[in-house]
Amino acid sequence: MVLKKLKPLLEDSSIKKIGQNIKFDFIVLFKHGVTISSIEDTMLMSYVLDAGKNRHNMDTLSEIHLNHKTITFKELVGSGKKEITFGEVDIDKAKDYAAEDADITFRLYKKFLKSLKDEKMINIYENFEINNLKLNINFELLKKQLLIVESLIHKNTCDNSWMGECAKYHLDSGGKRFRAALALVTGQIFKLDEQSSIYVAASCELIHNASLIHDDLQDRDLLRRGNPTIWSRFGDSSAINLGDYFISSAFEILSDSPSNEKFKCMAIKEFSMSIKQALAGQTREIQTRADLNLKMQDYESTARAKTGSLLSLPVKLILILSGKKYSNESLNSIYETGLAYQIQDDLSDFIGIKERELPGRDLKEGKMNALIMHYLNEATTSEKYLLN
Repeated sequence: MVLKKLKPLLEDSSIKKIGQNIKFDFIVLFKHGVTISSIEDTMLMSYVLDAGKNRHNMDTLSEIHLNHKTITFKELVGSGKKEITFGEVDIDKAKDYAAEDADITFRLYKKFLKSLKDEKMINIYENFEINNLKLNINFELLKKQLLIVESLIHKNTCDNSWMGECAKYHLDSGGKRFRAALALVTGQIFKLDEQSSIYVAASCELIHNASLIHDDLQDRDLLRRGNPTIWSRFGDSSAINLGDYFISSAFEILSDSPSNEKFKCMAIKEFSMSIKQALAGQTREIQTRADLNLKMQDYESTARAKTGSLLSLPVKLILILSGKKYSNESLNSIYETGLAYQIQDDLSDFIGIKERELPGRDLKEGKMNALIMHYLNEATTSEKYLLN
């Protein structure tokens, strides 16, 4: 009821919405069908003004700029065994906490806005920082497009054959469809026709899922999204064949894209090259298992090739089909995101939240992940010998 009442206000572009790390609120509300418009972010303002000197959370900014110590979330909900959820907090305490957040954010906004103007940095904030949160994306259209992508993928892979049954089993297990969304959002930004964007989205999702199936087989992982992996349920041969089936289907869908023929040929070539790059990264990862002499830069380049190549692929294809030129350097941030994802994946394996039965499977298998690499960088000769 409350959200329904607030929705028109939050989506009204004539009313400014000011927040601290407002991207978080944007994502939460978007999941509930609300798209915030006309936003300002005090965290981004702080970063522009003073990127490297202090933390940019509200508690720190309040103490530094307003000389005010805020009520912390930990003080509100407690910690350890006595920790409660926000829903269990006394209503008066919750009211004070929320009101203080709103007041501090607005006061910081006024102070930071003046500083940005005084220091002639307002253009950096408006043109390079906040504009990244103000992309003109039609999220309702995006939701509809993702459903069409899902339908297109199933239509091209889920027939009555054995491979079709395996494909349906794998695809129905879920997934974020992040690469599809990335293609569709990029298509909206660069004004590529909707159908071409949808075909790119479907082909990129299929390549990604092919890599997951083959990766599970090579790592002998038993679970994927809470379900038995393809190889563990249907056998090694079915896993190899299904991965190949998805790859061939991806090329077929991309070749059917109603795009300029010249640009489409360029896109198919880039598609193939990105797959080769990912395979090169995967091959290096396998070849360097238990290699205690591996350098951190080698680990990073492998992760960029294995993960970054397929993560950047949706953007590359949309740019090519839109007739836009780009340099590899302009996509560095996506490759670095691939590296960050790989490190996060390594941490998930180490603490045991990766559906791989037990924590530390990478270590057991001899995989040189980020944690092991950092350990080796600090380990003595005798400690390295014991690890070997």
